[in-house]
Amino acid sequence: MDVHGGRAGVIAVLACWASAIILGKAMVLGEASKPGAARESVRALPEPERGRFLGRRSLFVFAHPMCPCTPATLARVRELLAAAPGSVEATVYFDRPADVASDWESGENWRIARSIPGLKAAVDFDGAAALRFGATTSGDVLIFDAGGRRVFQGGVTALRGDPSENAACKAAYDVLAGKPVARNDWPVFGCPLFRPTGTVAADAVLTSSSTTRDVPR
Repeated sequence: MDVHGGRAGVIAVLACWASAIILGKAMVLGEASKPGAARESVRALPEPERGRFLGRRSLFVFAHPMCPCTPATLARVRELLAAAPGSVEATVYFDRPADVASDWESGENWRIARSIPGLKAAVDFDGAAALRFGATTSGDVLIFDAGGRRVFQGGVTALRGDPSENAACKAAYDVLAGKPVARNDWPVFGCPLFRPTGTVAADAVLTSSSTTRDVPR
């Protein structure tokens, strides 16, 4: 028996196995750190929200009900609202395409959102609110001051599905506290709310039960 040859074979197998693990982790991290599509957001509260929230600070979250990254965003929002000084009207809009069942959005993300004190969960019929605000990615957060001016937009996680503390969430808290921030526009890490017409989203969450709609301009 060639002992040295056997050892070399084992070492080669272990090296391949280790390389595969490293490559897999790199691919996962690369996907997790990939931000959502660029968006052209509003600078002021759109209607009808302007008529309802003008004169009060307001916070809006846009979410896909089946996005596995969204619980991390909601965890940060929970802490943000609990720690934010003063009152803020907070709403999370859950997307519901036009051609799905009426309770399509009522999953785990909806349940988590409903459990957060001070956060109202609302259905975004066929993405109408997301279109009004220019949101394209699940986890997008927009904050407006009492005058209806947008003072923050972006994700409040540093990676997809990562609920740990991060600079973007700190900036959102500072904005709510009335403190000046060096940056108030951050990338969003989550699943797309919309898919390009005629294509299938890469995210497994966007299954055949979802509708295909144009990405908002």
